[in-house]
Amino acid sequence: MKGYKVMMSFSETGVDHDYLDLDTMVSYLRKYETMTDVQPDNLQPTLWRTCRVLANETRLKIIRYILLHPGQTVSGIANVFSLNLSMACRHLRDLNARGLLKAERIHGNVMYWPHADESTRQARALFASIWFTMGNHDDAIGFIYNKATAFTHPRRIAIVRQLAKSPRRLCEIQRLASISKPATCRHVGKLLNRGFITLDRKRQVYALAKPGTTFEQTLLALAVAT
Repeated sequence: MKGYKVMMSFSETGVDHDYLDLDTMVSYLRKYETMTDVQPDNLQPTLWRTCRVLANETRLKIIRYILLHPGQTVSGIANVFSLNLSMACRHLRDLNARGLLKAERIHGNVMYWPHADESTRQARALFASIWFTMGNHDDAIGFIYNKATAFTHPRRIAIVRQLAKSPRRLCEIQRLASISKPATCRHVGKLLNRGFITLDRKRQVYALAKPGTTFEQTLLALAVAT
């Protein structure tokens, strides 16, 4: 996959995903959410659960393999990755449940394809950005894993949504999140470490960062639009 580019286009804007700013992306995602063919909120996959599925190197390698070799069976994936059938089945089902792979029964076999669930804005956006990253990043697996761990907890998504409204001090973040100071520090620290927020050390104020990659931009936009 190295060397070829997969661009994600938002048809409503007519602009390639790589060149959209955060406000434009969030606006698009919220507009897409209102379309009649999209699942209601209570059926949409939650971002933090999807990120927990992505925060697994084996599952990311499975995604990459199926992108390169579409139409895989459970037994085929089990053989390629030296997994028992139940574990291979679990990984594939987890990815399918988050809308990142399509399952199709053909002649008695369940086949998995690199196709996002079209009814969820999250799956469409993440699938395209994962595909793009897999083809354009030297360490795509490690990169996606690292960035996905930023949003494996709903508290961190809530903090990002706070900061999307305005920069805040740590005490304000703690008050709005209604959690202890140590917990606030842990969550803020992870977001800072993963590059999704910044700290003005002179003013001690946290703000949203401006990520430079497609996958980071997509994750941040989805978190803000949640």
